Amino acid sequence: MTPSLKELYQIGVSFRCASACERKHLSLSWEQARELHEAITKRVVDAEFCLLSTCNRTEFYLFSPPNAQTLAVLQELLGQRCPHLNDLESQGKVDTRHGAQAYRHLLRVVCGLDSLVLGDTQIVKQIRQALLMARESGSSGAYLERAFGGALRLGSRVRSETDISAGSAGVAAAVCDTIAAWQTMNPSTSSPSIVLLGAGAISSGVGKLLTNRGAGSLTVINRSLDRAQQLAEKCKALFLPWSELSSAIARVEIVVAATASSSAVVDRDLLQSLDAQMDGNARKLIIDAGMPPNVETVSLNRIDIIGIDHLRERQDLHLQRRRAAIPMIDQLIEAELQTWTGWLTQQPLERLLKSLYLDLAEVPHRLASRVGDAITCPADQLHYMVHREIKQLLHPHVHDLRRMIRNHPNHHPSTSHHPSITTTFGSKTS
Repeated sequence: MTPSLKELYQIGVSFRCASACERKHLSLSWEQARELHEAITKRVVDAEFCLLSTCNRTEFYLFSPPNAQTLAVLQELLGQRCPHLNDLESQGKVDTRHGAQAYRHLLRVVCGLDSLVLGDTQIVKQIRQALLMARESGSSGAYLERAFGGALRLGSRVRSETDISAGSAGVAAAVCDTIAAWQTMNPSTSSPSIVLLGAGAISSGVGKLLTNRGAGSLTVINRSLDRAQQLAEKCKALFLPWSELSSAIARVEIVVAATASSSAVVDRDLLQSLDAQMDGNARKLIIDAGMPPNVETVSLNRIDIIGIDHLRERQDLHLQRRRAAIPMIDQLIEAELQTWTGWLTQQPLERLLKSLYLDLAEVPHRLASRVGDAITCPADQLHYMVHREIKQLLHPHVHDLRRMIRNHPNHHPSTSHHPSITTTFGSKTS
């Protein structure tokens, strides 16, 4: 019998419906994820399974033959290993998708259309790692490879052919781009000393990007010295206590303020004092990425102050370029979806033909034992022997092919004696 068509099921939780605190409880270690892969492939017949886990989403993808109980079994196994998933399910924070809807979602994710930052580039690598885990866990297969392979190819294509990842869409990236632009206008600051005020998400993002770019030497200052030390270790930077804020700012070329303070941490008096102490052509850049503002507004001679509004303008320009790419990406997604659906629904016929070819390869072996007798057989008897062997071999395949044609939605009894095997076979995906 020809293997039945597999369908795609997807269960997921993302930043769109659950907070970071809620999502963190769904995080699985490598060993836990491996055990989950093995449990699902043992419990669900002929299953192919993949887990995508990032800081913004945890999603489970399953290919299996159509079965009303498949989704229930998957939810049961997930609930056993991720108890918090049941709580989120009861709160309506878990998304479930099936068939074409599930694959379209995967395509939107890999293209960066469903990311916290539009056009996110890290997601392609994360999906590739998820596929690698499925392979190493033995839960991959032809369907999963085709779906995720097609998604990854599309993800790479849209980033090379569209502006979906153009520029910098995050505040941290906007800060780093602003620093780079300022350095271009001030060549003497090619390797500046930089102070990060604060140890929150923005400072962490700025520190990571500046470290990756090798932009200069970093020092972290935060009210909590422990948090300053933790961020400094991640960024290979120095850290200082809050009491040294004024002296540290005086010594460096660039300051990035991104604290959660309700009042300015760099006030007018400090700014004017710093400006007065600077000599010659020296210049200093202070970027205020805090909200409420961390730096008081004042006009100075040698200190350039850039506020959050400027950063958002830069961010908005990049986002406009990215948003303009969405219509084209939507078309590419629909084209890939049609290609995948066509591949998916042709699988029963492809499996039948493959089985037929394998069986035909056995004909010489079946006849080999009779060659001796056949040499002395009359021609009509030899013809009968060969005909009988081939007929017996073809019979189950012809039966399966007729069943496929009868079950096809475009099949009409009046035309059944002229079947067209080039049309689409298989069940409908939702």
